[in-house]
Amino acid sequence: MNRYLVNIQALRGVAASLVVLSHLGVVEAKYGGDTILPGETILGFSGVDLFFVISGFIMVHVTQGDFGAPRKAGAFLFSRFTRIYPLYWLVSLFLIVVWLRWPDMVFASATGSPDLIKSLALWPESRPPLLAVGWTLIHELYFYLVFAAMLLAPRRWLPALLALWMGAVTLGALAGLGGVSPELAIVFHPLTLEFVLGAAAALIFHGLPGEKRAGAAILALGVAAFCAALIYAGANWPGAFPDHWARALLFGPPGALIVYGLAAMEHRGRAAPAWSGVFGDWSYALYLTHVLTLSALGRLWAPVATGGAIDNVAALIILSAAAIAASAAAHLLAEKPMLHVTRTLRRRIFGRKPAWRGAGAP
Repeated sequence: MNRYLVNIQALRGVAASLVVLSHLGVVEAKYGGDTILPGETILGFSGVDLFFVISGFIMVHVTQGDFGAPRKAGAFLFSRFTRIYPLYWLVSLFLIVVWLRWPDMVFASATGSPDLIKSLALWPESRPPLLAVGWTLIHELYFYLVFAAMLLAPRRWLPALLALWMGAVTLGALAGLGGVSPELAIVFHPLTLEFVLGAAAALIFHGLPGEKRAGAAILALGVAAFCAALIYAGANWPGAFPDHWARALLFGPPGALIVYGLAAMEHRGRAAPAWSGVFGDWSYALYLTHVLTLSALGRLWAPVATGGAIDNVAALIILSAAAIAASAAAHLLAEKPMLHVTRTLRRRIFGRKPAWRGAGAP
């Protein structure tokens, strides 16, 4: 079975685009005078939930033969760390230079100065990292560490281990342990449910081959449920986005249905065009760089912004195109060469090529 799934990679592009849309709304409201984007664009943050579900699915999908071997668990962590950190460090170092010169231009909405070491290490702290979108990567690294520990056990134990993990997270959250420290806030965060649901979808995908015939129907159900979750969130959290259990329960199950449906359809030969995977390839770079691009251009837009729809339409098109162009440049000029180096190192150290070229999540 092909471990590179075009449909899932295309979904990564969709998820990143949703996050960009949410920040477009923020930038327009801050710099554009009159606004044409509705407040509901904040619901684009649901793209992060899709990323977490995708991550759980892919981690199980690409490690089918890797359970019960400590060396393969080490290879898994090496692959994940070298996928996440290099580009994140590069973008963060650029941001640090800006922050040291113009501190009010970087994440001014957060109180207090960031801990640069913790920010670069993606270590949990009481405030988001300097590169604010890195908060999702902190969750991802936690997922990777727990899943790597699971790789030490036999494959048949995985369903029980996932259930035990989610049970521990639930009990710890209900007991209020997440409020003890920033580290425990990650360990007992309800968003872990989205990773576990993605992993469960992959278990079903590999364990019940007959169910792949229902891929289109399951995808349609997932899309309908995801749209219903967006409508419900918009009605009950106007101008905001649900958090913790509400967020995980609203967007986790529909996301798992969507991911499973897309994988099942591709398994039966119904894959998206190959070019659609390109946007997935750029998605990590887009996720890391889009806020910087939008914010910089937003500041240039503010002095010349005039009220009216035409002005905003033109500006939003330019901002969107610039964010995409910047992500393409970051991917082609920085991320792709760095990935080539790290994959070469991985082959030399662990003896085989990574099976999945996309990041699990942002």
